[in-house]
Parts: sequence; structure tokens; C-alpha cells
Amino acid sequence: MKLTPKQFVQDLGGYRAVALRLGVNEKTMHGYSLAEKLPPKWYSALTELAREHRQAPPPTDLFDFKPLAAQLRTDDAA
Repeated sequence: MKLTPKQFVQDLGGYRAVALRLGVNEKTMHGYSLAEKLPPKWYSALTELAREHRQAPPPTDLFDFKPLAAQLRTDDAA
């Protein structure tokens, strides 16, 4: 079963506790925990929080990271 943002946040003590540690509003944290993706700017903080809780770091697929654009081939640039 794939880990969801909600499950990850619950493993760290719930959205209220995580919101307090991240310094964000509880409603904001609750909304993101129910969403499909977490903000990428929270990755480092949530990784550290997971470490404090002796949990695995969050998988990157829980975050809305911008993908790398496709590389142009040299013959496409002409």
C-alpha cells in the first residue's frame, strides 16, 4: 500500500503536532495532509521531524516537486 501524506503526518503525531513544529496554521497542515501532495518547501523540515521520531524519511513522491524538463537533442535545436 502506498504511503499517503495523511498517513505520514499521522505517524509524526498528527496534523496539529506537525503544524506546531513547522510553524504553520493547523488548518493549512490539515488541508495538505488530506491532499495528494505536500509542499516541496516542507521536505527538509519533515525529513528532520521524521528522524526525530525515528521514522523513515518521507518519500519524495509525497511532495509536489517540479519535474525536470525533457532534454533537447542536438539535432532538435537546429
